[in-house]
Amino acid sequence: MNQIQFRSIDLNLFRVLLTLLEHRSVTRAAEDLALTPSAVSHALARLRASLDDPLFERKGGQLVPTTYALELGRQVRPALSQLRRAVDRSEFDPATAERDFTIAGGTYVSSVLLPQLIQTLGETAPGIRINLERIEGSYLDDVEHGRLDLAIGVPQAATGRLAWAPLAEEDMVWAARTGHPFIKAPLTLDMLAKAQHVVIERLSTLIEPDYTEARRFFDETPDLQNTARNIPATSKVRSTVRVRDPSHALAIVSRSDLVTLTLRGLAETWQARTLQILEPPHPCPTMRIGAIYRPSQTQDPALAWLLEMMGRIKDAQPSESNSASDQRAPD
Repeated sequence: MNQIQFRSIDLNLFRVLLTLLEHRSVTRAAEDLALTPSAVSHALARLRASLDDPLFERKGGQLVPTTYALELGRQVRPALSQLRRAVDRSEFDPATAERDFTIAGGTYVSSVLLPQLIQTLGETAPGIRINLERIEGSYLDDVEHGRLDLAIGVPQAATGRLAWAPLAEEDMVWAARTGHPFIKAPLTLDMLAKAQHVVIERLSTLIEPDYTEARRFFDETPDLQNTARNIPATSKVRSTVRVRDPSHALAIVSRSDLVTLTLRGLAETWQARTLQILEPPHPCPTMRIGAIYRPSQTQDPALAWLLEMMGRIKDAQPSESNSASDQRAPD
């Protein structure tokens, strides 16, 4: 698309594009936009002609976006939100505001932070919508260039021109299935040396704790293996499964005799599904979890409000776990 074509595009067409990307239906998009289906179809035709791309293809009665449409939507959404904020002179009122926030986060965000946040938004800010995207390799660049409003991560990730605001602190715990043949509270190094482990990769890249520090404790304790009954002195802590998604680790642990080290908040979301949460018998770091954003966004009252809400929600969440000292698997 050349410069002349860009100048001729009606920005309202991009609003139609975003709504179609959300609903994948001309009829539902028309209802959301308070337009007729024919008006939405006409707008889509104009945008197709201007961008020289079909944008959507009909498959099985549903509109399927092209790769270009998906990428365009990813970049246009924050740009339109920024433009809307620039021309809006009114003060931010959660009860009446209409705003989309695009957040990048992993399993911890979707399992621990977002469920209660979304419920609270429905009660106090019905016009606020959250778009959750996966953590990708370019997520920090996406935050810096405004394609993401926030990313949830550890403070070490906020380097260069990005800022970090704390939302929660999580300690690390071991998770094992209820009824495990030998894993029970109080957890000991003997038990961990006997067990097979699920290792969660790339945890520091997402927002989960780096497994390295805790596992190094085993490697740097020469006599550890000798303390476990019936285990040769040369044996190592056995990591038989490696996964990227922490929820996959907890799913495996809940249905097997493997154990995993994870964040307490994540383990608590699974505890009702036959998991026991056990305190580590070795040094473990506390994870600080927060929002990564552009420093210029501190002038945005809507973002400041959202950060405050996210911090309150984690602090207010009741613990779903019983005292670890009371949790003992059957002998």
